[in-house]
Order: sequence, then structure tokens, then C-alpha cells
Amino acid sequence: MVEKFWWITTDSVIEKDVGFVAHGVAKKYKSFAKLKGVVWKWFRRQAGRTDLNAAETIVLWAICERHRAESMSCRDAFSYLAKMTGLTPKTVGKAIQSLVDKEVIWLAVEGERVLLRKARRNGRKHILLIGLGVAMVEEGD
Repeated sequence: MVEKFWWITTDSVIEKDVGFVAHGVAKKYKSFAKLKGVVWKWFRRQAGRTDLNAAETIVLWAICERHRAESMSCRDAFSYLAKMTGLTPKTVGKAIQSLVDKEVIWLAVEGERVLLRKARRNGRKHILLIGLGVAMVEEGD
């Protein structure tokens, strides 16, 4: 799992401004409901930011809704997120790009140890929530 989802790291200390999640911490979340609770708490902190517009907030909501425990990411296509939110794929792409630029999310490529500054069509991309790993540690205490 650590090789495929390289952002799930064996490091025990995770910084606040990264998309990494400690493997040992992730294993402690046996209840999907508890993990989703942390994701939603993380979302509420982000939703209160004044630098996010409505499209960015609704796209971030969709990303959190589709967050998966096995990969600690959302790997849905932008077109799926567009259908889910009622936005156009172009608007979703712009919102995701803005969320990357504002360092709210990372775009990672499965198995490549690559972070993308812009989305690309090839490769299996994952959307990671920056700071979720720290939030998981704080909630687990």
C-alpha cells in the first residue's frame, strides 16, 4: 500500500502543510465513520476560508464526500465531480487548480511519487487533502 499510495508514509511525524498521512495513524481508523468525521471537520475549517469562492467550496465538498479510506484520497474524474456538483467540467478544473494553488489540496500520481501543479489526463491521479494527516493525529488523541 505504501508503494502504490506513496503519500501514506511510514514516517511518524507529519507536517501540517502536506498531504501525507502516517500509515500507523491510518491503521488506527478502523471505523470509516470516524475517519469521515475527521474529513468533515477538516472541510468545515477550509469552508470558512475567505479566499475560497463558491465553486471552490462546492468542489472541495465533493472531494471530501468521495474521499476513500483505502487510498486516503479522492480519485474521481473531474467530469464525475462536475456531474455531482452541477458545475461544468471546465469550472471544476479551474476550481481544483485554484485549490492546488492555494495549497488546500495536492494532486498526486499513483505509484510515481509525483505531485502535479496542473492536472493531466494520463496516469491515475489522486486528490489529497493537505493537513488531513495532522487532523487525524489530533482527533485520535
